[in-house]
Amino acid sequence: MFDKILVPLDGSKLAERSLALADLLVGERPAAIILLRVPVLKGYQLLEEEAGQRWDRQEAHSYLDEIMARPRHPELLMDKRVIKGDEAAVIVDTAVEENVDLLIMSTHGRSGFGRWLLGSVAERVLRTAPCPMIVVRYADPIRRLLIPLDGSPLAEKAIAPGLETAQRLGAQVTLLRVAGETGDGYVKPQTAFAYLQAVVNGIEGDTAVDIVVPTGPVAATIIEFVNTANIDLIAMTTHGFTGSGRWVYGQITEKVMRGADASLLVIRPPAEELK
Repeated sequence: MFDKILVPLDGSKLAERSLALADLLVGERPAAIILLRVPVLKGYQLLEEEAGQRWDRQEAHSYLDEIMARPRHPELLMDKRVIKGDEAAVIVDTAVEENVDLLIMSTHGRSGFGRWLLGSVAERVLRTAPCPMIVVRYADPIRRLLIPLDGSPLAEKAIAPGLETAQRLGAQVTLLRVAGETGDGYVKPQTAFAYLQAVVNGIEGDTAVDIVVPTGPVAATIIEFVNTANIDLIAMTTHGFTGSGRWVYGQITEKVMRGADASLLVIRPPAEELK
């Protein structure tokens, strides 16, 4: 599934966490990683602006060339793009044009207008990313992966990419469904457990999967579990139920993204499935 990965970099070691994760995900399989750098204007005076752009573009190419020269397995194809423009727009446009399977960004890094924090470039990309996107918060290995579900087919779109990520990283998987009053009616704990057990029964392969059915407000309950169970990565869709309490970006997913102390794998289902 993740055979072509886009990794935007801003020249900082923190942003290179994304590249380290991309290397782990592709392993020694035939795959492609595209490195992207968006040159940043330096605030030069008007007469110096053209020279400033040339310098920054040259520096961007040199930086990516140095990364591409690092030893990697021979089946991995490395390529680079240096494109001028608005960071978020360039990242999304490149993901579309290159038809990538996965986009990986760090929530930290250095850019011309501050840091790649949620609320800035990474969050803007999340809103329109055409493919699954991983937002990396820490350099620590990903050992535990959580897939929160709400019982809807759209929320289940996170299962396949979540499982693939876990398999490639050797991570333990936990499926979670919140019981109680969820905003779309009352969910009995036994109903939630039976649903998750049916999902586990349909999973192929030997990935270890746990089931958790906590009770409470949906977003707060997910966040509490993530922060107490040492979850490293959360896999969620940007939509779930289509009713008033749906898991739409700006509601449950955004609350979890902001409140949970973990990296995030966000999957956006095709537009026709969100109607």
